[in-house]
Amino acid sequence: MKVLQYIKANSKKATLAIFAATAIAVPAIAFAGFFPERPIKDWNNTTDRGGFDKVVFNSFVNTPYYGDERHFFDAREGVGNDAADNYKDVLGGVDAGDELTLRVYVHNNGNQDLNGENYDGPTVAKDAKVRFKLPTGTAQNLKATSYISASNATPAVVSDTSEFVGENAFSLEYIPGSATLVTGHNGGTGFALSDSIVTDGATIGYNQLNGVLPGCFEYQAFVYIKVKVKAPAVEFEKKVKVGDGSYQDSAHAKPGDIAKWLITYKNVGTAQLNNTTIKDTLPANLDVVDGSVKLVDAAHKNGLALDDEDLFDSNGVNAGSYTSGSNGYITFDTKIAAASELEECVTTLKNIARVRADDVTQQEDDATVIVTKENCDEVTPTYSCDLLELKKLGNLKYQFTAKATATGGATIKQYRYDFGDKTEVMVTDKTVVEHTYAKSGDYAASLTVDFNVDGAVQSKSGESCKVVINTEKEVENCPIPGKENLPKNSPDCVTPELPKTGPADMIGIFAAATIAAGFAHKIVLSRRFL
Repeated sequence: MKVLQYIKANSKKATLAIFAATAIAVPAIAFAGFFPERPIKDWNNTTDRGGFDKVVFNSFVNTPYYGDERHFFDAREGVGNDAADNYKDVLGGVDAGDELTLRVYVHNNGNQDLNGENYDGPTVAKDAKVRFKLPTGTAQNLKATSYISASNATPAVVSDTSEFVGENAFSLEYIPGSATLVTGHNGGTGFALSDSIVTDGATIGYNQLNGVLPGCFEYQAFVYIKVKVKAPAVEFEKKVKVGDGSYQDSAHAKPGDIAKWLITYKNVGTAQLNNTTIKDTLPANLDVVDGSVKLVDAAHKNGLALDDEDLFDSNGVNAGSYTSGSNGYITFDTKIAAASELEECVTTLKNIARVRADDVTQQEDDATVIVTKENCDEVTPTYSCDLLELKKLGNLKYQFTAKATATGGATIKQYRYDFGDKTEVMVTDKTVVEHTYAKSGDYAASLTVDFNVDGAVQSKSGESCKVVINTEKEVENCPIPGKENLPKNSPDCVTPELPKTGPADMIGIFAAATIAAGFAHKIVLSRRFL
């Protein structure tokens, strides 16, 4: 067999670089996605190098060009370096917006001596095709299949699979016009293939797209397509207003007022959002105004009246499907309870809304109404970041516990944990979080608490909400007996003040004790002689 001696690496042409890269031995892999099982030729066995006496696709193993040809389908992320090592049978780290290159290696293992002078011999493939079957669903783990076929091949069709894995659910979409065939015929510039490659298959060939592919390494080929990684994602907000004006995160009101609520959602992902479901949870002291619940979107531009109870039911309202970039919103009104029903001078009513959809993590947002009674004793909001506790869980893993106070109408909005290692600040409503440092060292971690106070957001931190971490040492706990479970920076880690025992105090204590003893002695004597 001839070797592709005329194919040379050319860094300016990615396709040529790919083709030349196959001359690097690829180690055998354990991924068993090919089908069917079939007789093989082993390159390491010199008697096998003559190939088959008929058309057989991708049945050589241990070749210096590709390794195990049965695993002929793989993929890589993005564009740029097209080296063979970048292609994987299982491609991890797949994320929305990525562009992937899918590759199929095609080799007719027929003996070149039987190709015939006019490519009319028994080892020349006729009606050769390549087809990609892309997954149609959305998941964190997807599998695609590729097929190589010819009308006179044995077996007629061979297949192989590639897997794609991401942290979040995604789907794959073929990029029209991206299918390309690369052979050694035209210097590796390639032939554009039909988009039917992802449906019925696309006809390939060696020097033209006529389905004719002779046997031998000289006629090996690569077929490429590109796909876009798509995923749904939702942007979600809850707002409120009382009276005229714009919707805000919070609003001030009086008992008996009408509060108007707005829930907005938008598909900011790249795939369709399906079964978009919205649910609202009303706090006490708010009653829905009959007939006020309405949904507005592209299909219901004038608004769709919803049942007063469905939005607040455990199942919520299924608003349907939304294509990428489309959106909708729900509005409703509530009446605030009368003053006699409100216990505090200032009452904060938090209304929480949630959205969920297929393959999208549930989100929630809230808005608040601050209700103030007239002629009521003023309550001063108090709020503070009290403590950041630290607990070592492992070598570089720590648990952080936040403690804060919010009274008098102030409420806690969120906690912001800065772990001191230049990673992104964690913003959450959780009082207990965990963090693992990438390497040993000294870190100054801190906590900031954001509060809702009289319609504005106020932030608090402080020395008690800061901890210094040395990953080589254990966390320092309170040294005072009975308080060992407290961190050293806890305000409760203090020694109780003992009575003063200076000279003057000692004299006073001695004198008082002496008088008391004398008086008791006198009582005893008087009783003895009665």
